Amino acid sequence: MMLSSPLNRLILTLLAVMALAAFFALSPWGTVGLEGLQAVRDQLALFEAAHPAALWAGALLVAALLAMLPGPGRIVAAVAAGAACGFFSGGLAAACGAAFGAAAVRSLARGPLSAWARGRFGPGLRRVNFGVERKGAWYLFSLRLTGSAPFFLTNVAVAFTRLRPAAFLGATFLGLLPEALLLANAGRALAAIRVPGDLASPGLLSALALAVIGPLALRHGLPLALGRAGRAQTG
Repeated sequence: MMLSSPLNRLILTLLAVMALAAFFALSPWGTVGLEGLQAVRDQLALFEAAHPAALWAGALLVAALLAMLPGPGRIVAAVAAGAACGFFSGGLAAACGAAFGAAAVRSLARGPLSAWARGRFGPGLRRVNFGVERKGAWYLFSLRLTGSAPFFLTNVAVAFTRLRPAAFLGATFLGLLPEALLLANAGRALAAIRVPGDLASPGLLSALALAVIGPLALRHGLPLALGRAGRAQTG
């Protein structure tokens, strides 16, 4: 598929940024929208200066709630957390929130929604179940780090394994942290936009490129590196 190529994803991202730049530069609604975003950013900066812990907790809560839903909500939450809290704090809030949201889905699938989860996702649970039963938290960590299985489906699948809650939380947090930091960095760069021309700045473009290519490099590069390491040990 076209989108499986890192280069194609990067090109589409750059085209999206160019379209946004044209919208903000040429459209009267774009100017109004940019001014509105600047006002929101300024208000968040004031709130962060007065209540940094509350802002961080709010970003974590939003990330947790969005992580409980199917779809790209946790990705949007990580970008928003970076825009509100900065690179490291935002990435940490997004990773913690996503881990807690995943744990909530696991608990629901293991308890009151067990019958529904088995009926709805039954065929898709087997591969994840088999891997977790064989390799435990390490397998879950690799799934989170590489994104090789759908996030929501993985949360449901692990509910029907013997993996302990603490191991689930730790593997999920550590596996999601690199991607969350990359997305938070993109959000931080987006929050720094002051004029339409900033959408084409090297800092923003490089942050977006890292957010696009980084997860893809982990997805394709980590299995290759582990395979080579395994062959070196057995050879």
